[in-house]
Amino acid sequence: MPKRAAPALDGQLPSMVVHGRYLRQPDKGSYVRPAVPSGEAVSVSETGFDAGGLLDWSVTRVAAGRLSRQDVKDRALLMISGETIARLKADAASLPLRQPLEQSSLRGGNFAENIFVSAAAGADSPCPDSLCVGDVLAVVAPRGSKRRCASSAAAESPTLRLQVSSPRRPCSKIDARFGRTWNGGGVRALCARTGLSGWFVRVLAPGELRDGDELRVVERPHPQWSLGRVSRLLYGMEGACDPPGGYALPTTREQVLSRWQGTLGELRELAGMRTNIVAS
Repeated sequence: MPKRAAPALDGQLPSMVVHGRYLRQPDKGSYVRPAVPSGEAVSVSETGFDAGGLLDWSVTRVAAGRLSRQDVKDRALLMISGETIARLKADAASLPLRQPLEQSSLRGGNFAENIFVSAAAGADSPCPDSLCVGDVLAVVAPRGSKRRCASSAAAESPTLRLQVSSPRRPCSKIDARFGRTWNGGGVRALCARTGLSGWFVRVLAPGELRDGDELRVVERPHPQWSLGRVSRLLYGMEGACDPPGGYALPTTREQVLSRWQGTLGELRELAGMRTNIVAS
């Protein structure tokens, strides 16, 4: 199979407007995400949203041994865009699913995300092929006038800065919710191979986030590593998404080299990138 060239990502960087914020709950199912009222600001720390005591989600995952403290920081918040969902709708239409997709269910707030966004006016769409691992997002402007007319204390509050850490690798709950097809032909597998179920961000600088805020890509240290390209290389490997509800990634050097679709140099670069990004 021919090697896939790195996508060209020159030109305007994506900018996106926040339309919804959703809170994790430690005592509820993974897809229960109560929305933050649109008129309220929510504080963001290195482990995610801090509202109503619901930050305990991160504590319970660490205590159960499911995530390390660093994992929680690297996956502090999950984001998805309206443009990404629109593409998922189109691509999933041809899948041989056991249960037809309800188009109304494919919408913002329904993917267990924490932040739902769409492209700012005149900006490139935030999607797997326009966002890169390591991209730094900063709140650069609000929609409306509330923050522009804020008190001096609020005006001096730190500007929130986030960093794209990885594409989301969806679990079987995606298949349970969309299509009920637990194999390489289901929605979970499609999302894994394309990055169409969202992306995780870590928090570089804590702050506040409101509906209507604009998040803009202000730094791009790895322009060659779009989320879509990372997803294709990792989960496009033969058989990687075939196990029902899970993944079959290679575990030995020989298996990796036989199934990896990129170059050896790309594999080494990607394997060492996490440390570089954390340090940036």
